[in-house]
Amino acid sequence: MKNIKFGISIGRYWGYEFIQKAALYAEEHDFDCIWFPDHVLPPPYLSKDRLSLDAWVTMAAIASMTESIKIGIVNCNPFRHPSILAKIAATFDVISGGRLEFCIGAGGNKDENEAYGIPFPNLSTRIDWLRESIKIIRGLWTEKSFTFEGSFYRVKDAYCEPKPVQKPNPAIWIGGRSNKLLQVVAEHGDGCNFLWMTAEEYTSRIATMEHYCDQVGRQLENIKRSYCTDVILAQNKALLDKKFVKLKNGNIRGIKAQRMNLRDYSRRRFVGTPQNCIDLINEFVEIGVSEFMLVFPEMDEFDLTCLRFFAEHVIPSFN
Repeated sequence: MKNIKFGISIGRYWGYEFIQKAALYAEEHDFDCIWFPDHVLPPPYLSKDRLSLDAWVTMAAIASMTESIKIGIVNCNPFRHPSILAKIAATFDVISGGRLEFCIGAGGNKDENEAYGIPFPNLSTRIDWLRESIKIIRGLWTEKSFTFEGSFYRVKDAYCEPKPVQKPNPAIWIGGRSNKLLQVVAEHGDGCNFLWMTAEEYTSRIATMEHYCDQVGRQLENIKRSYCTDVILAQNKALLDKKFVKLKNGNIRGIKAQRMNLRDYSRRRFVGTPQNCIDLINEFVEIGVSEFMLVFPEMDEFDLTCLRFFAEHVIPSFN
């Protein structure tokens, strides 16, 4: 149960002053990482003209005002050529003193890509892009110069200096759940990140990934595991019910109120009392999850007490 890490996901659409406040608060209250989603528009349930800060630029600013907390990003691969992404990430790792957490996925928001003129082929092709991207990123991070010619990307005698501080390179987490993507994790990933699953569903995905690891001669235990989900906590059931009604009336995470009930919402999320949350986390720890990327919907209301409540009543059970 030792060495379990907890990070929070911070929406870029809250405004920079609030992001600053949340980042400092997370660092002060024993969270291990701040995560930023890599999008160019707000989430689909918000107005498209809502402010939405660039993730990498925001991360660099936050790095300058924090000292120890890790700063992570879930990159959308189609947004950038992998050689440019490798350079951006290496620079960030240097200026942050080795605090980069690097996750990347194939991309899943068609409307966003089309709005910005970014190609969005089918999922199978996007995963093929991702496979080549990871080869290029790791190559530029670890080799003096790097040349690669694939079906989608090419680099020739490319340099990435300075190299990342983390050696041999920052861990490359891969997010997603399809079988083809799990093949990429087995081949090239340092870690896998799954979203909104039950422990049983997570176990099933790990079993599939183990099959792909066997095919490429890799040990499953060498791939770290993380889990992303929402957290809503209260001291008792009555307070939880009251809190949930308030949140769902605000259209929590874009799910219409008429389609929601607490039981269904809780199935793939950490919802309940602190002890309920501890028990749920332990279910994932028992299947090898060592890092948690947590979304606190209450922060949408500019309220950080939910972070303190989690830090005081949950985190100590995993120290």
